[in-house]
Amino acid sequence: MIKRLKLQQQIEMMKQLANLADGKFFYNDQYSEIFEIVKSLNQKGVKEKIEMKEIYLSRNEWILFFIILFFSLEWFLRKREGML
Repeated sequence: MIKRLKLQQQIEMMKQLANLADGKFFYNDQYSEIFEIVKSLNQKGVKEKIEMKEIYLSRNEWILFFIILFFSLEWFLRKREGML
């Protein structure tokens, strides 16, 4: 009896969670409905938007300067510590 009560409480909690997430709750014997929903979602496809931004180092002298400075400093420190 206690196990049934716990199970019923879990089912109610799952229904509430599905409603809060704008989802749907299914029992295990409703698998055909789940497959139909998944099929329809797969047929719609996924739309992605990819945004790229290019930075030209030849036009941005400051960025180029700091990159060269960083690599020169790294090379100098490695040379001094005997890591090269």
